[in-house]
Amino acid sequence: MTETPETQPEPAAAPADSTAERVNTLEEKVNRILGILSGGDSEPGPDAAPDTPDIAHQIREQLDARDRAQRDADEKKSAGDRLAAVEQQVKDMAERAPQAPLKRATRLMWGGRTE
Repeated sequence: MTETPETQPEPAAAPADSTAERVNTLEEKVNRILGILSGGDSEPGPDAAPDTPDIAHQIREQLDARDRAQRDADEKKSAGDRLAAVEQQVKDMAERAPQAPLKRATRLMWGGRTE
């Protein structure tokens, strides 16, 4: 029997051009993501309309408006609480009738008022 050398097909190697192209596109995407995360102005995507408002800007405005409303409500509540505390102090400071003096024997025996 004759032996025929079996040759294994070599795996198809990716061309260097496609690898470099893939690396470049990945680097562009990473740079774009880093730009967005750092808060810098990012380039709009190719499918975005030029007059489309920036959504991140709109969200920031909405969050700022919510924070302002919350802060105003807290200030009003704290002012109301402060006013209630002052009114309570004024009620507590109201004039009271003086207490009757203690008998001399009680004062000598117990040493004055214990209240």
